[in-house]
Amino acid sequence: MRSIGNLLLVIPIFMISCTKDSGPVFIPKEHDPNDSIITISFADDVQEIFDTECWFCHPNNGDLDLGVGISHAELVNVQSANYPPNMRVVPYDTAASVLFHKIMRDDVYGLEMPPGALELTEQEKAIITTWILEGALDN
Repeated sequence: MRSIGNLLLVIPIFMISCTKDSGPVFIPKEHDPNDSIITISFADDVQEIFDTECWFCHPNNGDLDLGVGISHAELVNVQSANYPPNMRVVPYDTAASVLFHKIMRDDVYGLEMPPGALELTEQEKAIITTWILEGALDN
């Protein structure tokens, strides 16, 4: 019985130490709108993800442009074209944000993004999640 107890302690440690990504991982936390500490920059952190992982499917000729200089205005407090009246991004509210559900691949709003095997890393998901929780600022 003692060996089973020891095994139960080792398994969670093993699972925590096995990650797909290398380096530190951001862990999103609930954000208090009265808290002035902002850890994510839209221009430096979120837009970089859009540039490398999303823009080739969402360029400036479609329903959603995730290009530099336009992506924030296309996302925040904008009704989803495919899932009205739901909003693409609702500041401070991941549960109400279509983008969050799409990148988390939870099937709430159909096809996950990016589609197929092109899934965002856990770090990229955490950056976008934290950005939403911090108010989805255009900073």
